[in-house]
Amino acid sequence: MREKSNELCVFVASEPGSLLAFKTAYSQNSQSGQVWLLDVSLIDSIDIVLDMLSDAKVGFSDDLYVYRMTYTNPNQAISIWEVYRLPYRKQLTMLKYGTWTAIDSLSAVQTKWVRRRNMMVR
Repeated sequence: MREKSNELCVFVASEPGSLLAFKTAYSQNSQSGQVWLLDVSLIDSIDIVLDMLSDAKVGFSDDLYVYRMTYTNPNQAISIWEVYRLPYRKQLTMLKYGTWTAIDSLSAVQTKWVRRRNMMVR
């Protein structure tokens, strides 16, 4: 039996307008088994990202993660959120996945379906 493999797709958003290009790429190319990482480090606010992605075709079982790198001397951190849409809601859910630092590694919460088990927006 052949093992399921995931394809990793990474998109770097250089400014808010580039999120339109991401939405197009995601809606045309997103398939089961793909994991998408969207780097929004160069965008001023996560709220801008959420607003720009509000009409993106994102499903409940999708593997879409948004991350932002922050630099505070001498440390670097990467904050990660997972993005999905509940079947009965129009708005996107952006749930904190975890934070990576060089000192503490990645601190994440459980697996995807454990995090989404109660289908509530946090």
